[in-house]
Order: sequence, then C-alpha cells, then structure tokens
Amino acid sequence: MKKAVWIVLLALILGGAGTLISFQNTKSSENEKREVHKQEAFTAGEIQGINVDTSTTGIQFIKGESNQIQVTLSGYARNWKKYSYQVEEMDGELRVKLEKNKGLGLSFGFIRGDDLKLIVEVPRKKLEFVKINTSSSEVSLHELQVNHLIASSSSGDIEVSNLQMEEKLNIHSSSGDVMLKNVNGSDAEVELETSSGDIEGNGLLVHEMKAESSSGKVDVSHKRLAGNLTANTSSGDVTFSFEEEPTSFMLSYRSSSGDEHIQLDGIHYERREEHEVKGHKGDQTYQIVVKTSSGDFTLD
Repeated sequence: MKKAVWIVLLALILGGAGTLISFQNTKSSENEKREVHKQEAFTAGEIQGINVDTSTTGIQFIKGESNQIQVTLSGYARNWKKYSYQVEEMDGELRVKLEKNKGLGLSFGFIRGDDLKLIVEVPRKKLEFVKINTSSSEVSLHELQVNHLIASSSSGDIEVSNLQMEEKLNIHSSSGDVMLKNVNGSDAEVELETSSGDIEGNGLLVHEMKAESSSGKVDVSHKRLAGNLTANTSSGDVTFSFEEEPTSFMLSYRSSSGDEHIQLDGIHYERREEHEVKGHKGDQTYQIVVKTSSGDFTLD
C-alpha cells in the first residue's frame, strides 16, 4: 500500500515539474531574445562624476575620442519590459541605473539568461569620481583620469588599467578577482579587498596600498616603493616585487604556518625566524607589513 502511495506521489511530482518546464519553455519561446541598443551622449565639460548601478550587466569604461561622454547599452534581452533603465545628468553627476524586476516562479539552469553590456566612453578629461556597484558582472576600466574611483562587485572580476588618479582607489569583490595594470597616483591611497578572489597588480606607482584577501593570493609588482604597503590574507600567498629596488623601509611579516622568501639585499634583521620577520633598510621611510595565516611571503 505504502509503495503504491509513493508511486502516485512521484508521478504527481514529475508531472508537475514537466508541466512547469513546458510552461517556461513556452514562455521562453514567446519571449525570444531581441536586440537592445540604447545610446545617450552628454557634454563632458558639464560632468564631474559618474555613478553606475547595475545587477548582472557587464560594465566597461573606455577612452572616447569626442568631447562627449557616451553611454551605450547593447546586447540581447528576452523581455526588455522587465528592465528599468535610467540615464540622467543631475548637478554635474551622470547617473546610470539598470535593474531587472524579479518575477515569480522557478528558473532552471539550462534556460539561458540575457546578454547585455554597458559601455561608457569618457574623453581625456579628469573626473572627480567614478562609482560602480554591481552584483555578478565583470567590470573593466581603461584609460581613466579620476580623483576617486570606487568599484564594488559580488562575484564579478574587476580589471583596471592605465589609470591616472590623485586621491583614492577603493575596490571590493566578494569572490571575483581584482586586476590592476599601470595605475599611477604617487599621492593616492589604494584599498583592495576580496574574499576568495586573487589580487594581482603590475606597474603600480601609488602612495599607499592596503590589500586584503581571505583565500586568494596577493601578487603586486610596483614601479618603485613610494609609500606604505600592507597585506592581510588567511591562506593566500603574498608577493611584493619592485622594478626599482627600494632603499628605505621597515619590514614586518608574521604568519602561523607560512614561509618567507625575501630576496632583497641590504636588510638589517632584528628577527628572522620560521614564521616571523622584522627588519629595516635605510632610514625606514616607508613600511611593508604582511600578515597571513598559512600563506607564504615573497619580497623581491
């Protein structure tokens, strides 16, 4: 008897699931992907900052060739009416917001989502700020001049290259990687944070850098030491390297089980034990401070 009841229940469940899948596939075919292309242009001289807030749309900042800031949303969407898209300039701030209204019902992995990309073209102009907030999208910023850059993503990668900055760079990603290349700001402070993603940098010249990662690595190459460097990781390795060998710094490294690989010459060590190093070179103008749980530390 019990066996018969279970067979009936299983049949009902399978039948309901099949009906739901069939319904979603029918709705999917009714709402086939359609091309989306929207473009807005604003006089660059009137814009002091840009604020972008999206959910799952890829974001790309590139250098423009005109005297306007151009915002282009393109790609394909299954039902564009479910989106809310706003682009407006208010008191010198260009605001871009794209969000998708959440619907009811279940979603299955083999039903592909929409494919949209937001491109912001900025001419050679120094902005006061750029703020970017997204959930799972990838963010790439190239050829920007800005005083303060803030970028936040939950699971998407964030890539910054050829950046000229003066004040602050703040990047936060939960599980995505953070990648920097040719970032110049001899008076700027840089704060990088990720949970499980890696932090990688090449060709940096900044006044101060703080990097924090739980399980990801921190691997940053600097043109030269121009300020304090701090890194904290749980299980990720930390590597700091320099194109021009630094001549003046205080060094501190502490780990529970990690090892150090220090390859710079001329360091005077007060302590150099298995998981702890303290030393200095020159008149200790700057500080290099690294803390890890099980990660190794390389300095070269």
